[in-house]
Amino acid sequence: MFKKSFGALLEIAIVVTIGITLIHKVATVFGRRGYNDDVDEALNSRVSNYKGQVVIRLPWSKRSGMSSGPIMFLGKGVKTDDRGRRLVRHEHGHYLEYQQLGYLKYLVGIGIPSVVNYFRKTRPYFNQPWEINADMLVGIERPDEHTTAGVELGKRYYEYLNANSLFSIIGNMGKFINHDLSVIKEDNV
Repeated sequence: MFKKSFGALLEIAIVVTIGITLIHKVATVFGRRGYNDDVDEALNSRVSNYKGQVVIRLPWSKRSGMSSGPIMFLGKGVKTDDRGRRLVRHEHGHYLEYQQLGYLKYLVGIGIPSVVNYFRKTRPYFNQPWEINADMLVGIERPDEHTTAGVELGKRYYEYLNANSLFSIIGNMGKFINHDLSVIKEDNV
């Protein structure tokens, strides 16, 4: 039993390592296109660079985006309007989180809860702690979605991610995904 479990974990570790390496290689190659702080340029190009983060437009028609850390993916339905600009800035906030947390903490603490709750259609989507912090890092305010309690929880959640080990975060990931944030107390941050 242990040998099978260890073998499966080893395979996962190898795949994750190869994936992270490829993502960094792609980001490095495309990142050489130059620094750009023009949101509209990022929205009007198939491949661009926004403040050091590679931006790739994908053929899906949704008006949504996703940040894998160094790479931002935008659906072709994202338009050059206020909503599109805010989305690029929000996804760039996730890039800043990735830079501060490192890839694995970002993946476990931000990426997985975000994707799971996106597919669960959790609403209001941008009032979740992992989404609020990305907004706060780039100065986005959403008075229609960010509650005062939500903003405070977002700050404390991010402080928790910064202060705790990857193993602690992994151990609590199931709770976070299900919005049980009781582990985030003043003494744990």
